[in-house]
Amino acid sequence: MSIWSAASALIDDLVATGSWARREVSACDYGLLDRGGPSACLLIIQPVQATLSEDGYGTQYSTWTIRIEAYIRNTADPAEVLGRIWQIHDTIPPAVRSGSNLNTAARSGLVTTVTNPDFALENRDNMLYFPVFFDVTVKEAQ
Repeated sequence: MSIWSAASALIDDLVATGSWARREVSACDYGLLDRGGPSACLLIIQPVQATLSEDGYGTQYSTWTIRIEAYIRNTADPAEVLGRIWQIHDTIPPAVRSGSNLNTAARSGLVTTVTNPDFALENRDNMLYFPVFFDVTVKEAQ
């Protein structure tokens, strides 16, 4: 299976949580931040790394790192924004671990790193977004 199929399965699992609509998740372009409208949180999915390995019994594995970039919209209410940042930390890791599309008999996914960058992004409508990055490691037997 390809890294794209793993990313697609990851997107399906994130949408299945009910926390995001399909239009709030993109693996194709950052324009989502400009088109996001009133969405409280937008997700950008992108590949980070891919490796191939083999165990001592001849089984080959693909290991991919896929980044989920969560962008939390600034509502000018600091308590609400911080609450959303906490909520995203509580939502994404379990969605990745328990997702039935990403986790199959031959493939498993796990959030291995969470990063809270100390910057905000401003879109063309002067809307601020605070990012939180989740690196998901996906391992699949070939």
